[in-house]
Amino acid sequence: LRMQKILRFIEEHYAEDITLTDLSMSANISKSECSRCFKISLNTTPYKYLVEYRLSKAAILLQETDKPVGEIASCTGFHQASYFGKCFREKTGFSPRD
Repeated sequence: LRMQKILRFIEEHYAEDITLTDLSMSANISKSECSRCFKISLNTTPYKYLVEYRLSKAAILLQETDKPVGEIASCTGFHQASYFGKCFREKTGFSPRD
């Protein structure tokens, strides 16, 4: 139930700046408990999950819209197009433009 609340919070706010405090408050638990829940449930960290979620949303936008890469980066929560490009390349092996 706690993870459902946290994951729903991410779905609703992924484009915003999200901190571990925000995530833990969404489920009314401590930051350390939040990190532990991610480790146990998803075998990852809250930050890595958030980046993966943002990348999946960005991939959809890249395929289905003609928006510029920089705009897609910022509307999926990446402040710097260069960081977005780096993360996207690491995950997919392609640059966002490809």
